[in-house]
Amino acid sequence: MNTNKKQQLGPRVTRESYETLQRLAAANDCSLGHYVEAVLEDHVTKQRHPDEGGGIVHDLIDQINERLAAYVQQIRNASTRDISAAVVRLEKQNEALKVMIDAIVRILSPKEHEAYVKTVKATIQKLGPLFENGNGKLQ
Repeated sequence: MNTNKKQQLGPRVTRESYETLQRLAAANDCSLGHYVEAVLEDHVTKQRHPDEGGGIVHDLIDQINERLAAYVQQIRNASTRDISAAVVRLEKQNEALKVMIDAIVRILSPKEHEAYVKTVKATIQKLGPLFENGNGKLQ
């Protein structure tokens, strides 16, 4: 097969694509036939040589990158949800511990309960930001 001889192609395109191709050919100061030929030759060259920004390998790399990015985003979302759920559980457990300690003090030393409450409040005020929810209110 003689590769130097050009082969003619006759693809059919929509009216919109045809008009766009005519405008692009005019912008490149060449005939529509020469413009289409150049575009097709460029496409085939890229498919043959992935290093020039095309080809199956390039498309595969793009797809892998997109899938990896989506997977990383899923992991980030799951991690954020897991951390948020853990914080909520810890806050609930902390509240339960506070209630239990308060109940133990009330049962074992009912006369000392007021002193205990005052001591806890004073300690929380001294520690300040460590016991805030980020909104300035004590837990």
